[in-house]
Amino acid sequence: IINNEDDMVSPRNEFVLGSLDIRNGGGGLIMGDYKLIFGDQSPAYFTTDNYPNGTKAQPESIYCGNLTAGGCLFNIKLDISEMNDIVNKSENKALVEEMRTRYIELLNTTYTPNTGKDDPRCCQQIQINGGYWGPWLNSNSTQN
Repeated sequence: IINNEDDMVSPRNEFVLGSLDIRNGGGGLIMGDYKLIFGDQSPAYFTTDNYPNGTKAQPESIYCGNLTAGGCLFNIKLDISEMNDIVNKSENKALVEEMRTRYIELLNTTYTPNTGKDDPRCCQQIQINGGYWGPWLNSNSTQN
């Protein structure tokens, strides 16, 4: 997709990003130099001069709409920090529709297991960890 320093080319030209999560409609597709994402992207860490490693006290999030009428589009080669959503630029309309259609096709080939009910202890532990994932179940816990 993006050439490395040795100018080697990846044999892949598209990557599915997660799968469509029924709870928030998240997921997306990288195709060539572009990344199209959907749903609630949380936490979304944007690197800036003030927070160069993305460690803020409160994680930011962005909402990129749903699969049928939304999306955030980034040129990941020119905008490596993904700060400029170009989904609404008229010259990208055909690309967005092509990527959306391909993503829907690829969703039919992904495995999306039922992970059970949400566990609020998970979110509590993320807050304790300063916005980072970590274990929240002890070895004696059972999950419903």
